Amino acid sequence: MLSKNKKIILDTDIGGDCDDAVALALLHNLMVAEKCILELITLSVNYDGGCATARAINRYYGRAKIPIASSGEKKTCTKRMYATHIKNLYGLSDKPDGECVALLRKVLAESTEKITIIGIGPLSNLAKLLVSGGDSVSSQNGEELIQEKVEAFYIMGGSALEMVEFNIAYDIPAAQLFFEKNKVKTFIIPWEMGRGVYTGETLIKNDNPAGECVSYWNYYQGKNRDSWDPITCAIGALDDNIYKKESIKVHITDNGKTLFTEDSHSNTYLCSNILREQQMKEYLENYLK
Repeated sequence: MLSKNKKIILDTDIGGDCDDAVALALLHNLMVAEKCILELITLSVNYDGGCATARAINRYYGRAKIPIASSGEKKTCTKRMYATHIKNLYGLSDKPDGECVALLRKVLAESTEKITIIGIGPLSNLAKLLVSGGDSVSSQNGEELIQEKVEAFYIMGGSALEMVEFNIAYDIPAAQLFFEKNKVKTFIIPWEMGRGVYTGETLIKNDNPAGECVSYWNYYQGKNRDSWDPITCAIGALDDNIYKKESIKVHITDNGKTLFTEDSHSNTYLCSNILREQQMKEYLENYLK
């Protein structure tokens, strides 16, 4: 059963590209519109300043208590380090509230409703969740817990084009494991859906840290960014008819390429746009104002 306000977990590599910050702001605005409830944020890449950036955006929207988890070695983004900038600018702690898989298991186990998981980064955390064992919060292993408590996955990753997409390529074994083992309904939002849909400018006001992420990423010269992650969050959180889907089977090659083949019996779906780029931009910005 799902309530009116869909429960969501966001798994993000915030600190890499600034569209993660726009996506998080979008979810906060959807919470204002009573469309969803953000239960947990997990960092799929532990970028320096990542926790602090998510914390700054949460605090801006008056939801400082949303837990933030990270795991593994701290990474420094080598390109436009906006998360480090946000950490220093706002002076917030970059320490997580817990470890990713532990908090994922806790939030799922304790939920009385099914939860939607939106993944807008590499699939490292979700793969580890799948193969996790029982613990103090649940005797169920990861696959069992997911089947009982996860309504669906919405994954920004891969492409039907002749390219290797970043989120898949960053952790190829995790992507392979996820698509081999996961049995829950999954929607894939490929790279081409967000390319050329430019958003972010709407957030550059009133000291919004998400807007500051966009400005810093663009060296304060540009105001927008492609909307791979905001589109994924919009599709995952809303039931609006803004996309079409095709039932597919996914194969991840050893070099990170995503191969999609038709499979009418699969519960994995490849999404594609119905709206044109400008229409999608306007649609997203309705929830970014």
